[in-house]
Amino acid sequence: MTSVASAIDLNVDLGAPSARDHPDDVGALDVATSVNIVCSVSPGAPSAIRKAVRNAVAKGIAIGARPEYPDASAAERHGGHSPADDLFAYVVYHVGALRAICAAEGGRLRYVKPGGSLSRWTMRDTNAADAVAHAVYSVDPSIALVGLAGSELLQGAKRAGLRVVREAFIDRGYRADGTLVAREQPHATLHDDAVIAERALRMVRDHHVEAVDGTLIHVYPDTLSIDAGSATAAPILRTVRTRLEQAGIRIAPWATA
Repeated sequence: MTSVASAIDLNVDLGAPSARDHPDDVGALDVATSVNIVCSVSPGAPSAIRKAVRNAVAKGIAIGARPEYPDASAAERHGGHSPADDLFAYVVYHVGALRAICAAEGGRLRYVKPGGSLSRWTMRDTNAADAVAHAVYSVDPSIALVGLAGSELLQGAKRAGLRVVREAFIDRGYRADGTLVAREQPHATLHDDAVIAERALRMVRDHHVEAVDGTLIHVYPDTLSIDAGSATAAPILRTVRTRLEQAGIRIAPWATA
């Protein structure tokens, strides 16, 4: 038996900011309902981030921070030995800066969605997850944390008293335990727009996704995430959005719920 969700959010990563425009990112913003803005302090990044925030505010898109800890991969390889205080300070610094830019542009930072190796690290490591969650709470306890259901990140969010937002990846392979297939392994990524759209519909309507070994995994997403780069995210999301709307599912930011 299926139960159609009344609404679902579509989130997309905004490419690493630079001084130049990202036309593919702009196209994705016409389809997505939430945008994960990469936190960066590289030359030209603050101005580019401000422009991205301004565009999102104008389009009524929910804004999230996507911090990527530079030493997360090394910390993972060495058993997560990066000091929690360093990770805490790093997240406070980046999330706090993006929150301030949002306020300056008449918007609001709604959530944090760790990216890259920081995402993989906080999925499994309790100390890293707690450091990120406490950092977010210290900046603004109304900010939510987005992550895979059952991950250490969302457990840390609950312990910190933050709102939890469950994501499901529409274009990534799943293992039977509900984790994602590593990118270097076969079947890690899907590329066919129509296949991805049908998969997204099953996630939202039927609450399941098929793992690479055929196992059906139960999912109850609040938001659908896409791992594709900006060059391909926009057309995929457009196909997904059209298919979901054809099935009677409303597309809207989870932050308005």
